[in-house]
Amino acid sequence: MTSNVDKVGVQNSSPIFGAIANYSFIATAMTPIMLYEADDRLTQIRPKFISLVPIGLFHGAAVLFQMQAIDMTRVAHVISVKRMSALLSVVMGHLIFQEKGIKERAIGAGIMILGVVLITL
Repeated sequence: MTSNVDKVGVQNSSPIFGAIANYSFIATAMTPIMLYEADDRLTQIRPKFISLVPIGLFHGAAVLFQMQAIDMTRVAHVISVKRMSALLSVVMGHLIFQEKGIKERAIGAGIMILGVVLITL
């Protein structure tokens, strides 16, 4: 549902402005909640800041690419392709974190990828 709102925002401005406006609104709304709930957990950010920067940059780039794609085509197509990351998540979860139930997870991810293929065709 939010991707359809993103489409309206992108159509009425630009992909970059739409992404910035969207995430600025979310950050502004969530900051008071985070400060209220955080206690002393904010001190955990400083030592891990160097690790967090590339994560933020890659996520920002992904959002910009998504907004650009939403501007160029149908929302359902963009989101279905984005959901293909589920397969990568299943594989990485099994290889890195030794998660159990790889067969069931792979079947679910495979069904989602089949949906992407059907949409593409």
